[in-house]
Amino acid sequence: MLKKSSISVKVILTKGALKFASPLSFSALGADAVYTSNDSFSLDEDNISLHLSLSRWADLILIAPASADFIAKCANGISDELALTTVLAFNKYSDVIVAPAMNSMMYENPLTSKNIEDLKNLGASFVDSEVGALADLSVGKGRLADEEKIFEKVMYMLEEKKLFLGKKFLITAGATREYIDPVRFITNGSSGTMGFSLARAAKMLGGKVYLVKGHTTARLPFVDAIFEVDTTEDLLKETRKLFSEIDILIMAAAPVDFKPKVEATHKIKKQKELLLSLKAAPDVLKSLYNNKKNQIIVGFALETEDLIKNAKEKMNHKHMDIVVANKNSNIGKENGSVTIIDKYGKSIIIENKSKDEIAQEILLFLKNFMEKEVRDGKK
Repeated sequence: MLKKSSISVKVILTKGALKFASPLSFSALGADAVYTSNDSFSLDEDNISLHLSLSRWADLILIAPASADFIAKCANGISDELALTTVLAFNKYSDVIVAPAMNSMMYENPLTSKNIEDLKNLGASFVDSEVGALADLSVGKGRLADEEKIFEKVMYMLEEKKLFLGKKFLITAGATREYIDPVRFITNGSSGTMGFSLARAAKMLGGKVYLVKGHTTARLPFVDAIFEVDTTEDLLKETRKLFSEIDILIMAAAPVDFKPKVEATHKIKKQKELLLSLKAAPDVLKSLYNNKKNQIIVGFALETEDLIKNAKEKMNHKHMDIVVANKNSNIGKENGSVTIIDKYGKSIIIENKSKDEIAQEILLFLKNFMEKEVRDGKK
């Protein structure tokens, strides 16, 4: 399918792959070149080590089928054969696609899950395994995804991965804290997962990504720079400092809206009752508007009632270009549903998708918005 689409394909067979298929099979299907681990110490025509030459030649690496062993070695930097040294030398995980295939017991093993998460956090994309008949005649998750799905993922990444080439993103994620005393604070349940998914997707699509993170429980993504903050005031200062350098701000952080009027300098002793007097914390998005030039601002609105109405009001009040209307039921969940709305009234509904999938949908919506702005002469 790739060759019929005029894609140049070079194949590296692992020692395990040679148990199932021969180099001749791939040559007969039109591969530009086929290599095995016997070529590990070979040089190209310019006397460059083959693994370095291949890593520089490729726009994208597809690992399919990816065994538990290969995934583990990739995640831990082990490079004991040509395919692994090539991936390690490639070092652009946002341009790596992994299609796992293994028994469901191996797939569901916590160690495999950790290795998959580690690769995702480096930026690798996955075409998830499917439920079906396995080699031991059992039925479970671990079957290689349909080749059409893998093909579509490859074509998408080759054609679309540079949608934001040359664009600089500032993405915020996680919760802030407002301190009652040196050890107690007000915060919220944001894990940072949505912001991290957006950062990974923006990087995968060619953007330069600065991430400002509050307190998070999700694994960090691989981006260009990460800045850590604590309070909402810290978030405002860091975001304001970077704002003039970027093209797109995605405000996925969950800053605390209120802070104690007075922060105790010592730990407050236990007592029967404690009354807190609160005041508004800084409004980060609203504060940035005076510094706005041509930046596009994407914000989130988490509401417990009148979701769309309140999200639109927030978008207008805080001068956003796009708002993502978000339900509180999404907090801490792997999947979620959102409505994306732009300032012109266009909207789409995303139902029950993973946060990685939602992130990609948000960025594609953003790209269409930017193209409309250019067509209408507003940018």
